Amino acid sequence: MMGGLAVADLRSADLNSVLAPLNFLVPMAEKPVAYNYEPPPGVPVRTGESEEHQVPIRDARPLIGRLSL
Repeated sequence: MMGGLAVADLRSADLNSVLAPLNFLVPMAEKPVAYNYEPPPGVPVRTGESEEHQVPIRDARPLIGRLSL
């Protein structure tokens, strides 16, 4: 890595954070589908099931000069 912070550095940094519920798709064999129009007869508008996880959301603004892609 060239000049940026590693993910582990972000986890250990003393940053303000909040826990927030985020929804993620549950793994499944077939690809999830979401129609933005009327689906074919007998086909659901959306497939897949979501699962809520509590995720820390950190304020990385104090690190702005040290972050890179």
